Amino acid sequence: MASKKRKCSFNEDLQKEYPFIKKTKSDSDVWCNTCSSRFSISHGGRTDIKLHINSTKHKKSNSAAASSSSLTKFFKQEKMGDNEEELAAVEGTFAYHTICHNHSFRSMDCTSKLLQVAFEPKFTCARTKAEAIILHVFMPYALRTLQSDLEKCSFVSILTDASNHKEVKLFPILVRYIDWDYGVRVKILKFISLPRETNAIVSNYLTACLDENNLKEKVIGLCADNTNSNFGGADRRGENNVFVKLKQSLNHDLIGVGCAAHIIHNTIRTAADDLPVDIEMIISKIYLYFKSYTVRVETLKNFCGFLESDFSMILGYSQTRWLALLPAIERVLQMFLPLKAYFQSQEKCPKLILKFFENPMAEAWLHFINTQALIFHKAIATIENQTASVFDVITSTDAIKASLLSKIEDNYIPINVQKSLEKLEENGDVSQREIIKFQQAIVSFYQTALTYLEKWTKKVFQEMETYSWIILKEIPSWNQIQTALLLINKMTTNYKLLETDTYEEYVYLKQYITEEKIMDWSKNKKCPVQRWIEISAHFNKNQIPCLNILKLPEFFFCFPGTNAATERVFSIMNNFWTSDKTQLKVDTLKGMLISKINFDLSCTDFYKKIKNEKEVLKTFIHHRNIWPNH
Repeated sequence: MASKKRKCSFNEDLQKEYPFIKKTKSDSDVWCNTCSSRFSISHGGRTDIKLHINSTKHKKSNSAAASSSSLTKFFKQEKMGDNEEELAAVEGTFAYHTICHNHSFRSMDCTSKLLQVAFEPKFTCARTKAEAIILHVFMPYALRTLQSDLEKCSFVSILTDASNHKEVKLFPILVRYIDWDYGVRVKILKFISLPRETNAIVSNYLTACLDENNLKEKVIGLCADNTNSNFGGADRRGENNVFVKLKQSLNHDLIGVGCAAHIIHNTIRTAADDLPVDIEMIISKIYLYFKSYTVRVETLKNFCGFLESDFSMILGYSQTRWLALLPAIERVLQMFLPLKAYFQSQEKCPKLILKFFENPMAEAWLHFINTQALIFHKAIATIENQTASVFDVITSTDAIKASLLSKIEDNYIPINVQKSLEKLEENGDVSQREIIKFQQAIVSFYQTALTYLEKWTKKVFQEMETYSWIILKEIPSWNQIQTALLLINKMTTNYKLLETDTYEEYVYLKQYITEEKIMDWSKNKKCPVQRWIEISAHFNKNQIPCLNILKLPEFFFCFPGTNAATERVFSIMNNFWTSDKTQLKVDTLKGMLISKINFDLSCTDFYKKIKNEKEVLKTFIHHRNIWPNH
């Protein structure tokens, strides 16, 4: 007699293998969630399930499920999850990374797809969305942070200039202030395009900007280029300039700081114009002679090989900055003999260049200019630091003046120039009379430079020298503090520092600033602002009154030494707005500049910062479904 076949049942192994199949009340009947069907597996078990999967109904249901998403995914979650915050922080950082490294927003089309494939399928931050993040999240966030800082500070200075981009005149306003947790801050306050740049338009624009940001009472200084339209010349004469009109609009006094970097550049340019050799023209002519002429360059290479001299390309320079000549002069000196042989061998050679190389003192003049340019260039490198103050300028310009005065008194000639002249005299190439004329020209160079520098630093820089004690190279006296108090109380209307309270705080200050402390600061190369930050931290930690005494460094370190911060904005702007980015709008450029300059963080540090800013991420996530991903 044949035995009865046992029915198959749905067990745990089948459940793990087919998670979309669910057990019903009967052990042999199951339910398919994919196609909403009930069927029996009593006869074949796993075979019955496979037959069902291959059925037409199940295949159609499975295909429909794969091509659609859960409806809940299209609704914004009210509560942010950790994964959503992390994704927002990453997408935001890549948008910042794009502008930080001067990439085109178009590059995010490729970057977004690459990151989806390689790392995170949910990453969506293509060009349109990346631009929207910069304009609608990061720029407002940067400006809110700036406003919060400005509300806390007592004094600010503004820096400004104008630059043309084709037919568009762009005009940024930067603000400089002291943050006691960080130090000197310089950030973009406003950035617009102006149709014209008259004194009245600029002064009205500055006044409106200060009024809009509640800074009319706090502003104490204006920094701009040393033009007549800005300041009225070296003597600050006349009333038809931006500085005077701004003071009249604000109805209180200001200190106007011209750009010391430009002053130093113009000092050496003016002095060089007195020399019998026009080095600037010679260098420019040599560069243009070889530029784009492959045959000439190849011939020069042959001369270098014959004279056993290393070949390097002749360099050009920026005509707006005289000291940019320095690398070009060094390159010509490096190949002086091959260049001289090359030009003297040419049948048709520019007469100016030929006359220069026929001059036996040509190399000596190049050495002299190169030596002097190095000194001026070193001073520029020091004061063009964005956080450099007017007192850094005073230190640098005083050093240049002292050096020039000493050189005049000693009839100083650099050693390499002196050796070159001695060799020429020994060979009979020059006479004693020519050497004397050379020395006289050098002394005239020093005198012209000294006169120009004193003329343009007399106003403001020499006047501010009275307050140089603020850099704390020595223990300040009460008379120095008192003089500073008088200036601050005279210039400001919103703060009146009480002399009696300030003196009590000064007593505590003297107890902290000792000779040993100053030596320790110098040894560790702690800058003046950081010294005051240390003092502030000490006063706060020990609950020592410092309300009045700390207003002094906050006031004086507000004054920049140069307008380099504004020049930096233009430099970054030109990198953003290249000739091939013709569709870039001013508003987009504004968002890029404010986000990059006001944050001023590496991409890694920016990510660390932004992932902890819950409100910013919340704003970002709220708009994610609004911004297109392409």
